[in-house]
Amino acid sequence: MSPSFKAGIPASILIAVIALAFSFEMVTLWGGAVSGSKMSLTFLIALAICSFLPASYLVWLTAIFSRYEFTFAQLAATSFKFIFAHLFSSVIMGLLMVAAVIFCYGFVFPITFMPCLLAVINSVFIEKAFDKHTKHVSEQ
Repeated sequence: MSPSFKAGIPASILIAVIALAFSFEMVTLWGGAVSGSKMSLTFLIALAICSFLPASYLVWLTAIFSRYEFTFAQLAATSFKFIFAHLFSSVIMGLLMVAAVIFCYGFVFPITFMPCLLAVINSVFIEKAFDKHTKHVSEQ
């Protein structure tokens, strides 16, 4: 088995667990908010705002995994470091992902193009970060 495959299995499980946990919570709170619960609406807004961290973690995790060969532990740690090393980009990418998920939940058709649109937008931020770290490593 290749190192990428060995690292990809736990990374995929982690992505699935995070996505399922947030999806379940969003659907539950959305149902409460639609029924008129102000508390559910408040928690839904708070969850949407706070979910940028795991969402941006998933963006960095998949981007780093697609470019570099790491063990799962190195991949997880590097992804977490990238969130804070590139905080502005992480916030933007995380909020865009959360907004896209909420948008696709409300309307079915955007599911056909939203992943591609997010990938193109995120690639601008990701390439800048990778270029910065590649230049830093090559100078040493």
